[in-house]
Amino acid sequence: MLISKRNNNIIISFKYDPYLIEVIRRIGDRKFDNRAKCWVVPMSQLETVLTNLSPLGFVADSEILEEYEKLKAMRENLEKLRVGDFTETETALLAETTLPLFQFQKEGAGFMYVAKNALNGDQPGLGKTIQAIAAIKMRKCKKILYFTFATLKATVKEEFELRAPELTSVVVKGEKQQRDEKWSQDVNVYIANYELLLRDLLEMQKIKWDVIIADEATRISNPKAKTTKAIKKLNATYKFPLSGTPLSNSVQDVWSIIDFCEPGALGSYWQFIDKYCEKDKWGSIKSYKNLDLLRKEIHPYCIRRLKKEVLQQLPPKLYENIYIDLSASERKMYNAIKQELKDELKTLGMTDRGGLQNMITKMLRLKQAVNSLELISDSKESSKLEGLKELLQTICTDNNKVVIFTSFRKMALILMRELAEYKPLLIAGGVSEQERNENRDKFNLNTENRILISTDAGNFGLNLQKKSKFVVHYDIPWSVSKTEQREDRVHRIGQTGQVVVYKMIAKDTIDEYSLQVLSTKQNTAEQVLGDKDRLRKRKVSRAILEKLLQ
Repeated sequence: MLISKRNNNIIISFKYDPYLIEVIRRIGDRKFDNRAKCWVVPMSQLETVLTNLSPLGFVADSEILEEYEKLKAMRENLEKLRVGDFTETETALLAETTLPLFQFQKEGAGFMYVAKNALNGDQPGLGKTIQAIAAIKMRKCKKILYFTFATLKATVKEEFELRAPELTSVVVKGEKQQRDEKWSQDVNVYIANYELLLRDLLEMQKIKWDVIIADEATRISNPKAKTTKAIKKLNATYKFPLSGTPLSNSVQDVWSIIDFCEPGALGSYWQFIDKYCEKDKWGSIKSYKNLDLLRKEIHPYCIRRLKKEVLQQLPPKLYENIYIDLSASERKMYNAIKQELKDELKTLGMTDRGGLQNMITKMLRLKQAVNSLELISDSKESSKLEGLKELLQTICTDNNKVVIFTSFRKMALILMRELAEYKPLLIAGGVSEQERNENRDKFNLNTENRILISTDAGNFGLNLQKKSKFVVHYDIPWSVSKTEQREDRVHRIGQTGQVVVYKMIAKDTIDEYSLQVLSTKQNTAEQVLGDKDRLRKRKVSRAILEKLLQ
């Protein structure tokens, strides 16, 4: 009974034994090679293989034992790096980067350098990009593929020009011919949006990459998505996914992100589901299990710190809910929409998943109704907008600046019109990348532009901390992830004041239910990531809809 190495895989050989086969089946991502009559397991499962099989009499050959010693040494080093215990070599390499890093950022860069393939899951605002740049400078990488959102490509290029001017870079954009010309350029850093994985994969595969950085890695958290499948077809010596919210929707998200940077580390997707998820009688995931074990399994591949842990000088956010009473006409419209939805819910079957999903979409009308009747009718009446105007009169003093978020582009345009006295700036869908960057700079530099109004298009890549201390949620997202990303445009490194977050809540409406969803304690992510970050996605169910429509 032998454990050996072949092509960076673990080979397990033994005579047929039903008991041993059952043991092997508990090992992640194992496959049976029918031709060679042996089991093949990825090297990422080495510790699991030796732990489970050595007591049963399996013998590991010298190559496997050598790999295991390397793995143990690396794991021990990673634990030292988490607390800033650097070797002389690592200290020298960090110094050579010449980057202005906080101590925790040095630890993060060192972790990524040693791990080679690692998820940086630091909370938004802690500078994951500069840590990634430090790691690639420590590794002397010369061919770097950086994925981000389309609207942030220019911002990433600015960051590389500032932090690593010795590395040439190009933003890949335009029509096919223009993009092909960009891919053929001999530069160090190629900055692309995720959508290009579906258009330019062949061009990407022509280049031998030293490192792939997947910024906002929740974009590859769905293992069934074409984008996720495409990025896993790319080869690179190192892979660094970055995400401040690695469990954006569900526990399953972390499987896909870790599998990108270390294939097979958590087993196959279906093995992962079987190990950590409980299903109902219809096959849908209803809850999770073994989460302490999952936390232990992802620990070697992930470093995550919270602002409260590493930036004691950054004051915590203060929250204040501004409650608004709807007018009689607004209440009448709201109740009419709610009754219409109630009637439709009664016609749906208990297992009509498509119908329930469609109901959720229609619920947006309730949110629109409390934001402004102008979103759903000819009336411009909005008690919430009047409440916002009153709030701004109290906080837009002494040259204070305010960032206002809404989920609806049309609402953003209404706010632009109604708050014109503050010379507001807009970031939303339809605003070009150039105009977005110009509006960001105007907000940061011009005293006359007192307000920035943004849809969720501004949730990522905006650094507004030097000029604003106030964030207003005009409406409340269902997602904790989106809520945090909004607030952390202001509450991040470089902020010197107390950040105040206001939530505009229409009484006895869907707003209050949204607030309840966000404040409900969900301990699942705490068990997995070790912090108070919560799961963001609530499965659609009849019970939830009925409660919302009460």
